[in-house]
Amino acid sequence: MLLESLFSVIAEAVFGYLLQESGLAERARAVLGLDPQRRAFQTALARAYTAFARHYPEWTASLFDEAFLKSEAVVPLLAGLLTRRGRPDPAQLARRFAIHLGHSDPDRWERLGEATRAAADFLNWLEAELANQPALQPLYDSRALERIAENTEAIRWALEERWLKALAEAQRYVQIAGSVSHSAIVTGDYNIVTQIFLSGDYASLSDLYLPPEPVFRRVRLEEFSGREWLEADLDRFLSERDCGVWMLVGEAGVGKTTFLAHLVRERRYLHFFAEQAPGEAGVTRALQSLAAQLVSRYRLEPYASRERLSPTLAAAPDFLERLLDQAAERLTAGEKLVIGCGCPG
Repeated sequence: MLLESLFSVIAEAVFGYLLQESGLAERARAVLGLDPQRRAFQTALARAYTAFARHYPEWTASLFDEAFLKSEAVVPLLAGLLTRRGRPDPAQLARRFAIHLGHSDPDRWERLGEATRAAADFLNWLEAELANQPALQPLYDSRALERIAENTEAIRWALEERWLKALAEAQRYVQIAGSVSHSAIVTGDYNIVTQIFLSGDYASLSDLYLPPEPVFRRVRLEEFSGREWLEADLDRFLSERDCGVWMLVGEAGVGKTTFLAHLVRERRYLHFFAEQAPGEAGVTRALQSLAAQLVSRYRLEPYASRERLSPTLAAAPDFLERLLDQAAERLTAGEKLVIGCGCPG
């Protein structure tokens, strides 16, 4: 199903559920002369989809499935974000997602913890985007109807402009550009579309990227456990600051690299481990790898549609800075751009 139709169907299901309990949506629509809240919800959903597709590409097609999101089990959870009843439980959404994927006993699914984090991120992004939609404020505060009535025409235009921009951004993550003769398309529980182009003076993004699996194996990441207090400190730092550097310092062998590897695997952070490219030459490889990750995750053009970069350009410090600025402009409300760097010591 096309994304535009999918977002529309989900919005209809959610507001159909809400209208059984309240006529507030109808009152807001009467003021604006259109359906502002459904459009605003579609916009927020499109933005949340974009963030989710960036961080969890292997699950995007399965989660954003019409049958799943409009099911009787899921619609009340999404509708809960538009009421004053409190935030839905991500663990509940993750269990229903597990059942949707064919795991009849979610508690025995080995990836339930990962799915719960993905569900929590999705709900966070959607909640933050909903809060940014002026047309949805009457659902939380009836006095907002007066403000809407005073700015009807401006809100109409803003709604459509936001919607078209959000939809275009979301569609970046479903389009396949160029030849797919060298593409690998995997469906099912791991929905990934990857393209590799090798020609001219350019290198594919996959060639510039330094995958972290060798580090995972060296630190025996499968044996990692604990450190909840350290993760809590990091989460507190991220929630309280818009930008900054969180530094973990300790003697060699205490587990700094292992902790970073854990964050990279579980939270999908952009990353670079200095041990994979040591010495002065490693600076070039670090810049190239980070540039490739930024282009791929945030679909930065004109490089993303080609799936390739000039290695020389990618190694330029000012180029990385430009990519970071472009990526920051694409962030969904509540979304953080985090880069984890592991240095020896």
